[in-house]
Amino acid sequence: YARKNGVYLKGCSDGQISRCYFGYSGLNNGLALESSSAMVRDCEAAFNRTDGFNIHGVSTADFIGCISHDNGDDGLSHHDQSGGMVISGSYYRNVKAGIASPTFGSRNDIVGTFVYENGTGIYAVSSKDGVYPMCTVSGCLIRDNGIGIKTQRYVLDCWNNVFTGN
Repeated sequence: YARKNGVYLKGCSDGQISRCYFGYSGLNNGLALESSSAMVRDCEAAFNRTDGFNIHGVSTADFIGCISHDNGDDGLSHHDQSGGMVISGSYYRNVKAGIASPTFGSRNDIVGTFVYENGTGIYAVSSKDGVYPMCTVSGCLIRDNGIGIKTQRYVLDCWNNVFTGN
């Protein structure tokens, strides 16, 4: 029930965040990282006004076994020159996207996640021309979203995914 971000880390390195709940932020995100590196494991973000998990700046943030749902924008959103792995976990009932990673220049690999009932399952869009980042989406179940994957100005390698009801 934080007024802005539930937790905001800026300029941190080698953070280890596990088994935390980030919920009901009034104005922003559940967990926000800026110019930081962190391993986020088995955490949940829910009912935040914007993103459940939000990453900006030159950051490396890996999410393993996390859950993000019922957020006002994205379940998980990497921006700028951030990157990292999204391994397993569930991202559902988020207004804009379950996973908006990669986006706006970030580079990510998404493996073995369950993404369902979002506006868009996986949102990979950059507004910048130039060298398009390459990212992978593999072994995911992407079900019952308004759009399964939306991509623009990205190279996505997708394999062994199941798409249904999008």
